[in-house]
Amino acid sequence: MRLSLAVKRALLAGLLGVLVAPVPSALADDECRQVAPPPPATINLGFFGRNIPMLAAQKVGFYAAENLTVQEFQIANSVQGFRDLRDNRFQFILTSIDNVVNFRVNPHNALGAIQAVTSTFGVDFGANLTMVGRLGITSIQDLRGKTIGVDAPDSGFAFAIYKILRVNGLERGVDYTVVSIGGTATRFNVLMAGNVDATLLNNGFEIRAAAAGRPILATIYDVASPYMGSVGAAMEGWLATHAGIAERFIRAYFRATLWTFDPANREAAIALLMTQPNTPRAIAEQIYAAHLIEGRGLTEETEIDRDGILTAVQLRDEFGGFESPQDLEFLTTRKAGIFNLRFFTAAIRGLECDDDDLDSSRPSVEREDFADDLG
Repeated sequence: MRLSLAVKRALLAGLLGVLVAPVPSALADDECRQVAPPPPATINLGFFGRNIPMLAAQKVGFYAAENLTVQEFQIANSVQGFRDLRDNRFQFILTSIDNVVNFRVNPHNALGAIQAVTSTFGVDFGANLTMVGRLGITSIQDLRGKTIGVDAPDSGFAFAIYKILRVNGLERGVDYTVVSIGGTATRFNVLMAGNVDATLLNNGFEIRAAAAGRPILATIYDVASPYMGSVGAAMEGWLATHAGIAERFIRAYFRATLWTFDPANREAAIALLMTQPNTPRAIAEQIYAAHLIEGRGLTEETEIDRDGILTAVQLRDEFGGFESPQDLEFLTTRKAGIFNLRFFTAAIRGLECDDDDLDSSRPSVEREDFADDLG
């Protein structure tokens, strides 16, 4: 069961249709709203591609309502993103949950040691993760003997593209060459320049590529679904010492996500997308629609989907992405540490007045796996 319509309306009271005005930190008619603004704080957020909740959190004023300054930094590649998270240059990153698994489970990851990183909320189900070819490629079979661009060979989305190719009869190391070219924006630019034959794009980059004539070849959902894509991740040590700030950030992002899914905000959301490079209205409308596709766009309530995690770790396991054998089912549980919902539940407890709705607001993770977090 998802959040009730009444609860969503309460959370968004006074916000609908507002595009650039800051959200008041206290409203007399909202019993769930904080009475006084919290002290100012700054968070550095690493990301691969901007989505509507990110834009709304800044422009509509959800960060401002929490007295947060959120500075955004585009991640060049997953190794850089997790290095900056480890070194506290970032406090949060929006990244694939498979990357969290890799850096938390494999001791010989690119940073050379296990990282105490965990996911605190869901962002998307892959954000329409799509395999796109360069000009002249007409089918997946055309990729035999060609070059496939990935972030890194052992990064989350790399296993997704290996699976698409395997299902279509092409094997890594035999039928195609893999090259590391970095994050989504970089892969888009390299593909557009014709310097790789295919790559995976998402979060609107696949729509921009298609609008420029690049062929759509497949999606991850053709071969592996449900699929948990990106999450909001942070280091456990930072979370332990900055719980209040983390909860404010999560609450702001959660409210921005609810705002995104409210049909009343469609025009405002499209207008936000149009502020991004290479995004005229026609493309913005397509990105908006893709964001809202159930099971492949954004998470409607920033949920972390346990079945989607299982799909992601099964892909990693299938292509030898674990240094030692893993209990894949265990990796989808709270005890594995891949996700920690304690900060999320604390964040929305300040907004939720309906205990029943709070109790069931995470529909995709079994209750026994996070009962301690609910308290």
